[in-house]
Amino acid sequence: MRISGRILALSLGLLGGTLVTQEANAWSYYWSKSEVKTRSWKVCMSFASDTARTQHLAKIKQDRLAVSGELNGMSATITCIGTAGPAIAVIMVVADTVNDAAARQLHTDLVKYITGITCFEGCG
Repeated sequence: MRISGRILALSLGLLGGTLVTQEANAWSYYWSKSEVKTRSWKVCMSFASDTARTQHLAKIKQDRLAVSGELNGMSATITCIGTAGPAIAVIMVVADTVNDAAARQLHTDLVKYITGITCFEGCG
């Protein structure tokens, strides 16, 4: 075997060993957009904050883009889009596939809560 053949064989062996020893990571990702009961982006963001707290998310962070938090190893983010009609909430949940059912349920719970909020005064 020539040197170039040995290098090729060694390279393929190392590559094969690397591929065998690497662990695969898979993720569940749920997202949707839903109309909320306000026309105001600002009020929608307050709905997102209320939703995160009420649904027991931990490590809640809020900035001008989104409200995010964690629950049992899952990450959730809610952002809002102002439109001429009702504002739109975009709800996203990501988790390891081991938690797929829990991620789907968390997503469902977040959507149900934020779309059910009714504001009686100052909701623009």
